[in-house]
Amino acid sequence: MSASFIPRSTADGISAEQEQDANSALTELDKGLRSGKIGIQCEAIVKFPRLFEKYPFPILINSALLKIADVYRGGNNFIRLNILRVVQQSEKHLDKILNVDEFLRRIFGVIHSNDPIARAITLRMMGSIASIVPEKTLIHHSIILALDSHDAVEVEASIFAADKFSEKSKTFARTICSKMVAMLSGLATPVDLKVKLIPSLRHMHHDSDTAAQAFAVCESLLEGYPAKKFVLLTLDTMTRLAVQSLVNVAPHVARLLQLLMSDPRHDIHLCCLRNLCLLARRGPHLWQTSDVEQDQCACYKCCFDQNISLAARSIQVLTHIAKASRMPGDIPSEVVSAVQTFFFLGSHRCGEESAGSEGKPAQLVCEALTAVGNKFPDSLQGSASSYLALLQKWTIEGLPSDHVQVQLCTLVFQAAREQLMPPDVQATLRLAVEKCESWQAYRIARQALRYGQFSFAELIFSDLAYKVSSESYYNWLLGLKNVCTARRHLHNMQLNGFSAVPCLSSCLESYQRALVAFKAASTPAHPLEFQCEYVRLSIVWLSSLRLLLLTCNTFRSSPPPAIVTALASTSGQEGARWVQVVQQLEKCEKHCRDVAQQISTLYWASFDADPSTLGNLTLLQQSCNCIKSAIASIISVVHTGQSSLGEHQFLAHPEVYDENIWGKSLPSTIVSILKELKTMLAESAGSPEKLYRLIDFLSMSAQNLVQANISFPRFFFQQLQSTNVKLAISPQPSNAGEPVLVRSDTNLTLKVEGVIQKGERPSIFRSVAGVNITVTTSLVNRTVVPQADSLEKSTEKTSVQLSQTVGPHNEYFSTSFVLPFPVLGLHSVQLDAAIVDETGACWHTGPRTTLNIKSYDDSIQRQQPPRSGSRVVAAVVAAAAAAAANSH
Repeated sequence: MSASFIPRSTADGISAEQEQDANSALTELDKGLRSGKIGIQCEAIVKFPRLFEKYPFPILINSALLKIADVYRGGNNFIRLNILRVVQQSEKHLDKILNVDEFLRRIFGVIHSNDPIARAITLRMMGSIASIVPEKTLIHHSIILALDSHDAVEVEASIFAADKFSEKSKTFARTICSKMVAMLSGLATPVDLKVKLIPSLRHMHHDSDTAAQAFAVCESLLEGYPAKKFVLLTLDTMTRLAVQSLVNVAPHVARLLQLLMSDPRHDIHLCCLRNLCLLARRGPHLWQTSDVEQDQCACYKCCFDQNISLAARSIQVLTHIAKASRMPGDIPSEVVSAVQTFFFLGSHRCGEESAGSEGKPAQLVCEALTAVGNKFPDSLQGSASSYLALLQKWTIEGLPSDHVQVQLCTLVFQAAREQLMPPDVQATLRLAVEKCESWQAYRIARQALRYGQFSFAELIFSDLAYKVSSESYYNWLLGLKNVCTARRHLHNMQLNGFSAVPCLSSCLESYQRALVAFKAASTPAHPLEFQCEYVRLSIVWLSSLRLLLLTCNTFRSSPPPAIVTALASTSGQEGARWVQVVQQLEKCEKHCRDVAQQISTLYWASFDADPSTLGNLTLLQQSCNCIKSAIASIISVVHTGQSSLGEHQFLAHPEVYDENIWGKSLPSTIVSILKELKTMLAESAGSPEKLYRLIDFLSMSAQNLVQANISFPRFFFQQLQSTNVKLAISPQPSNAGEPVLVRSDTNLTLKVEGVIQKGERPSIFRSVAGVNITVTTSLVNRTVVPQADSLEKSTEKTSVQLSQTVGPHNEYFSTSFVLPFPVLGLHSVQLDAAIVDETGACWHTGPRTTLNIKSYDDSIQRQQPPRSGSRVVAAVVAAAAAAAANSH
């Protein structure tokens, strides 16, 4: 299987195997470095990046890099090249070097070598460590001198170093800018060298004068070198310079639009569209209204171009504009028109021309369609038959790419709008699934689950479960199959009007099976914590609604309003008849409150979740609070006879959600429940008839929430960013399992070091601004001390809680706590780590670590006399044992 079914939940590249001791690993690699054989030396050198990832702490990294620097100074060029690669792979750990000057001194001496290759490698090494030595003027001078070298390899290395230092140093960028402008403007500079120099101008953004100088030379290059390679490179450089400096954005947008309209070359058109997208994302406030209108007109023209790639890219730009528009009815119509033309007139040609490029144009258009269909469900209904026919045609003849197949099936699911698909449509989809690979079938099943086609997804997951070789994959797919079964029971209740309680019972049974399967699929590398907790919360929430429905049915079995009125007039206690039902309602309210709290806990533990997943959890929490508010209001009516709106003020207002977009979704259901509750409570209170209507309303509200549509969150299947906190605590016990010994009259200095490990795409949704470390001590077992004062025991402090928030520096942080242990005995120290994001919100992600401390006092132990009674007992036991031995 080429792809993993189970979503990753740990940082990329982090091994789950038992870690070797850091000192032992470094000693072993040091032996390799001191070997006389070049092969053994190189083998040891290339292992250092992995060592830094496993133990990313300053002391180890400083020691290791100083050893490598010694080898670099005395080694040959091949060894130096390997060390250069190690430094480049370990860039994020460089600022943990404690002796930067010493490290630089050992490496920089090679710059004076007579070998140009050695000087070139050293220049690249200098560029690779520019982040820790940005203002070293000696290095600046060496780079500038190397630009005039007669050796091509050395010149290329100096350009690399100049690019790195220009990014980090304002002083160097200002100094080197004039030199680069002179080389780019001079006729003596070869053309291939100018091509390598142009990208470095994107870093000349530290001040307005330097940026203006760089823009001027780029404009002259556009006029003097109209070749396609020069134009593409120069436009990309100018765009990135404009994004960083935020000057000349409007003139550059006008330039791109003018080239888009006038230049006949398609590659230039694609470059202009790409740069316009970047400018729109990074600086939308700097665009003029006329530029936006002109951009749309250019895109409309290119949508119908004969070049499939250009037409697809233009449709993609229009889609971004459509998604960002606040008026759904305006721009999507143009997008739909372009898409329909693309499909009806160019589908055959698109399939042929895409065969060699992996279907990129068709993929872009399908992505545009699904994006518009996701936000504006009704806008693409007229095109459903066209892309269904295209799916059928490409399934028979061969699809341009597997991604296109998944997107076309998604479009069919969007068009169905959670309704039962006709048999011919299902047959077409089944044929497409049968002809695709298992991974693509899995992706299609995920989309079917997302858009409410539970029966179709259930069949795919059930079939895939027997095609995988891993037990964890089997259990994962089996769990998804049971999730689809559970959602199908609820969907049948909505479509066919089945009774709510039996459907909920069947749904809960399938959810329980899914939870068992997900727990069985969990591994140390993929613990599936979010998935298991989300399914567990779904079970608890649906169980609460089932209990509420049963409670409402119990209330209906009470006497009818006429009899209740007569009983009330006789006994004078109208509410006494419903005491048992009210107690059950109070129990339901408590359940809803607990579920809402548990959902909040899961929310604040999901730091890496995408915004849609967090919105999904927020909606579930609002559902719990909505029902809780309704139950509290009805209980108030029973007890006091007066209306109360409960806790409705925290929920969203009705105008937040558009009924045309959401349909019968969870947000609109919440809004309608609150509106009806407010209307009913505004009526005259106190009559039994009104109480029966409120109970009927509560029962109907529970059924509506059960039937409301809410898709499984994306984080359940896909983790786009990965963040993991790794802690190292000192001191540690000499032997595992034993406590750390501390004298009771001294304090323990607990040092906490940590690193933040990230995946391949860090900080997509939120970034780490700090780490909050909370230390809590508690007494586990007190050592019995003779003649101890009981009053002193009662005043002793046996627990301490301290908290600190520390900001990481290049993903490393360190802090210390001073902890007292005045009470003799065994203590437990618990450390909890929480991530603080850029907004100041605290995410309780962990990890949680426990350390045992034993507090002792030597003087008390020396003064403690042996008990005489114990001697007598020992003597009696010894005598009894001797007598028993003699009798035998």
